[in-house]
Amino acid sequence: MRAFQGLKIGLRVVAARSSMRRAVPCFAGRTFATKVDMKMLKTLREMTGAPIVDCKKAVIETAEQTEEDPITAACNWLRLAGKSQMAKKADRKASEGLIALQTTEDSSKGVLVEINSETDFVAKNEKFQALLFDVVGVAGTMEAPTLEAVQNAPSNVASGTVADHLADTVTALREKITITRIQGLQADAGGVVASYMHQKEMLGNLPASTLVGRIGCLAKLQPAKGTQTSQEDLKSFGQKLTIHIAASSPKYLDRTMVDADAAEAEKKLLLEQAESSGKPAKFLEKMVMGRMNKFYEQSCLVDQKFISEDDSTPKVSKAATDAGAEISSFLRFQLGELSAHEPDNE
Repeated sequence: MRAFQGLKIGLRVVAARSSMRRAVPCFAGRTFATKVDMKMLKTLREMTGAPIVDCKKAVIETAEQTEEDPITAACNWLRLAGKSQMAKKADRKASEGLIALQTTEDSSKGVLVEINSETDFVAKNEKFQALLFDVVGVAGTMEAPTLEAVQNAPSNVASGTVADHLADTVTALREKITITRIQGLQADAGGVVASYMHQKEMLGNLPASTLVGRIGCLAKLQPAKGTQTSQEDLKSFGQKLTIHIAASSPKYLDRTMVDADAAEAEKKLLLEQAESSGKPAKFLEKMVMGRMNKFYEQSCLVDQKFISEDDSTPKVSKAATDAGAEISSFLRFQLGELSAHEPDNE
């Protein structure tokens, strides 16, 4: 009797295991039995650069859609997945990447773009660089490019907008990637926009008039009042000036553009330092004024000592006057500087 009961239990176990083997596991509402067209999978992989696992999932998830052709439906699914990944990675720190600079042939306009990634390895990827070239190319067609305008504009190389191209790149490379900032300068009549890129990346697929590196600078110049300085002379001075800007890292053009709160905070700090020196009160104001001048010389472009090839070191304002040039504005992008003080949430 016991042997018979043991046989019945054994048969039940075998039947249960057999039933488990026959069951097909679910996969987000679909089954692994869904047939995947390998040719379609290969096409999707080549178009998007997404991992093969994600491509297969996109094909399976969109298999029953009839509104769009299968490839378009799968691409859109991957794009939405990329935007979802962007939201999940939002708290990560991204301070690597590249700066791109593009100017027109006549030096009448220039744009700077910074795109950040989590690692420099991703920044060396062709897909990341393709996104960078797309963004700077689209920005270069705009009179006054902004981050929002460029992201909403049609991509030059991908289907959809630049923001869609960004989502596709995130899907393919699986890192936080952000278009961090975009700014441009446009010259007035007779003027030029000079440019310089420091720590250039020698990439073989660079678009025309585009430079890529870690510190990008633009300067808007025009002939000084009462002069007829040629554009060629402005370009010559502008080349030296943008090198100076890269090296000296000014924050403002001149004293009138210094943030009032920043100046007041600096003055308050200097006054506290002067009072703690033990010097008589009648000397404190002069001490603070002298140190404020040092602050302006460090922060304001026209007050800085001009870095030149010869031994003379006049102020930038004097060098500009000697060159017959007026400096209207400048831009300086250094890779990762905006994220330098952000908390690391990883």
